[in-house]
Amino acid sequence: MAKTATVTAKTSICNIALTQLGELKVEDVDNDNNERARLCKLRFDDCLKIVLSSHPWTCVTKRVALVPLTDTPAFGFTYMFKLPDDFLRVLQVDNVQYPYKIEVYNPTPGVADASTSAPVLLSDASSVSIRYIHLPNNYNILSVEVANLVGLRLATELAEPLTSKTDLKKSLDQRFMIELGMARSTDSMQGTPEVVEHFTWLNARTNGSATSNQTFYTFDPDNPSVRLDVPSSGYSANYTST
Repeated sequence: MAKTATVTAKTSICNIALTQLGELKVEDVDNDNNERARLCKLRFDDCLKIVLSSHPWTCVTKRVALVPLTDTPAFGFTYMFKLPDDFLRVLQVDNVQYPYKIEVYNPTPGVADASTSAPVLLSDASSVSIRYIHLPNNYNILSVEVANLVGLRLATELAEPLTSKTDLKKSLDQRFMIELGMARSTDSMQGTPEVVEHFTWLNARTNGSATSNQTFYTFDPDNPSVRLDVPSSGYSANYTST
């Protein structure tokens, strides 16, 4: 008996999209030579990035200490840090008292060369660690909810070119937004809630000062009205900066 080929996670996600459109599934999206596979490959990466950037999904969140570059910004900031190769979106910077910017760095000024340009983080802090959304190479790490969302987003993008049905595209877009809200709610339950009070920009508007005054709290997951002095596993303490 012939062995059944293993369907890749990418192909499975594309088949979610195709089944939503009433189309036949593909066996291997990267190697099949048909219109369905070609269109899926064309739009898959963009749909994946859109979904992953829409929420701090736990399945694609990482923490890393950034490596400073020897070059420094031309003006405005003191230090420049290389962002990870799989960087997609920053979620949190540890030195909250320092402003920062994400920009593109080109080691050869005046030469527009996409192959050498890379995203960097600019800051006045001498060391920076971040929590960020990464773009995975292995799609098996995606949660069921996220994989389903990517499939729905892909179906929305392919509705017109594959079926020529404008109404179907609108219907799928509405369903995607509903599913996105449900998935965000489910994903947000995976951890102790954090509340941030007294943002720097708010202080500047209300008090005329941009001095950082941020307070981070954690709450008892079994009793959300009770604030904990010491966070649950994974954090050493609560910190208040003034």
